[in-house]
Amino acid sequence: ALNNWQFLPKPELADTKTKKKLRLGIPTGPKKSADTFETEECEPPVYSWARGGMFVYKGTKESLNNEVLTIDVLKEGEGGFQPQGKALVGLRGAMDYPIAVGVVKTLTTKTLEYVQGRAGGSISMAMRSIALKPGQNDEDSSIPRPLQDLNSLTMYYLQANQQHLVVIANSADGLPVADPDYGSSNPFVRVKYDGTVEQSPVIMASLTPIWNHMFYLPVRFTDPVIYKDQAYKKNIFPEEMRSKGFLELEIWHWDGVPTEFLGSFRLDLVKTRYGQPVERAICGNATKTKKVANSNEDDADLDKEDTGDDTIGIDPALSKYHTTYLYEGKREKIAGSSLSTMATPTISFECYFLPDFKPDFKFPEQDDKEIASAAAFAWAYQVWFPDSPAKRRWICSYTDKWGRLSSGKSGKTLPLPRLVTPLALPAELAPKGP
Repeated sequence: ALNNWQFLPKPELADTKTKKKLRLGIPTGPKKSADTFETEECEPPVYSWARGGMFVYKGTKESLNNEVLTIDVLKEGEGGFQPQGKALVGLRGAMDYPIAVGVVKTLTTKTLEYVQGRAGGSISMAMRSIALKPGQNDEDSSIPRPLQDLNSLTMYYLQANQQHLVVIANSADGLPVADPDYGSSNPFVRVKYDGTVEQSPVIMASLTPIWNHMFYLPVRFTDPVIYKDQAYKKNIFPEEMRSKGFLELEIWHWDGVPTEFLGSFRLDLVKTRYGQPVERAICGNATKTKKVANSNEDDADLDKEDTGDDTIGIDPALSKYHTTYLYEGKREKIAGSSLSTMATPTISFECYFLPDFKPDFKFPEQDDKEIASAAAFAWAYQVWFPDSPAKRRWICSYTDKWGRLSSGKSGKTLPLPRLVTPLALPAELAPKGP
């Protein structure tokens, strides 16, 4: 279910005078066409829609993770409503992070008009076994959960013709204590890039967790012509990569649900251009090609072990090795947590693009950090939350004039929830009764 959707036009375009609609689409199953929902028209200047449609997807959880929510913004013109722009939002992690935000773009040769704005809203999901009858409880312990086929693994759904940003979250050190009863935390990593959100398994009771978890973040484009056609490749393709933003790694404490923010690190991916050149494959271990080439075993033994399927069902193209640039983030300092810590919290990770960009492509830098941070803050406190009023437009922030909550720095803009603090009241002031 998609609810409370909003479109914020890019301020520089001053596009707040025409009626608009949203057309949202989600596939009905693996390799199937998308079911779409078109909202009612909305009057300017505030573009908001309470309902974004109800969708049913039949497949495995992993297949859903690899699907895409398409958001088309329709603008009123002379011949009715015409497409203004399009955004793509990956559904991986949508069950754990139910807020979707996508950058709306249009195919044009004008750099300033390429990004039209942002669209965002909430996604609510519920899983149900397809074998259950209507009204039957999915949590009934007498009904065993269906076994997942081997092809429900992530590798079976990765597309060989698509570029991926591979992120390896290795470890963290010096994390703050989020569970004072045990003097420890249950940390996990949440990775964000271009509207896609993924998270790692939870490491229980550790301030120095080791995940060694790999994320495969698809690098999606609204139209392949952006990097194929020379008319767009020179100016629009760099703008496309800039619009995808930073790679963000957040560490959270898990207590049934994510409860405490332990810190985050943002990486401008232009730094991958200065990394170490290496050879990597998406799933090189899935084939025996390199193993056989470097093996000293007899041919008879190899024939005996041969199953006739070198890729065990995985696209052979995913096992191809590419030369790419590896960025190694060694003990990068994380910040942003309100919890105190005795040591400096850090995170170690690696990342690279597969396949990498062509040598003649100049990867763009992100905007100035202060400007980007202010823009991200303004966006975060203008968008809807699931239970917000239908026409909410106020910004939930304030200015810390005296620097009391900003480490002595006056004039810093902070969210209103920062003023909410727990109170330790004497027992005699507690309400009487049960």
